[in-house]
Amino acid sequence: MNVSRLLELRCVRYEPQASSKKHALDVLSTTLAGGSGDLKPGAVLEGLVNRERLGSTALGDSVAMPHARIDGIEQSRGAFLRLGNGVDFEASDGKEVDLLFGLLMPLDCSDNEIDDLRQLIEHLRDPILQEQLRQTDKPEDLYALLTDSLTAVYRRINI
Repeated sequence: MNVSRLLELRCVRYEPQASSKKHALDVLSTTLAGGSGDLKPGAVLEGLVNRERLGSTALGDSVAMPHARIDGIEQSRGAFLRLGNGVDFEASDGKEVDLLFGLLMPLDCSDNEIDDLRQLIEHLRDPILQEQLRQTDKPEDLYALLTDSLTAVYRRINI
């Protein structure tokens, strides 16, 4: 997966003040919608919250991937938040979440996009990457870790 197709530097943030799951999803919604002009943060938040009602998007080990299918977008887009403190995401392992990769997908996303999502989820479970992400609060460094490591894995798998 070429993560740079999904994720722009402006959509990577360190959020030291998130105090709850709702607050984290609100920040994530604003970040996902930010600057695009075609999405409203409230609509994005509604999509993420509706998906969370179906079951927690926590992946375990303090990582979550809130996501939603959104009408009106033609390609998937992502955002990443590193929280200063973990928040309760009702994870099956009971751990609070401090790393969130938010993803919006078109209503009619392809099987390839779903496969890319599975690869992304698998890689976000990598304890080495998780530790590296927790060592910095600089968006530029977080972006580099996400795009370089995840794109490199995709190239190894598909060569």
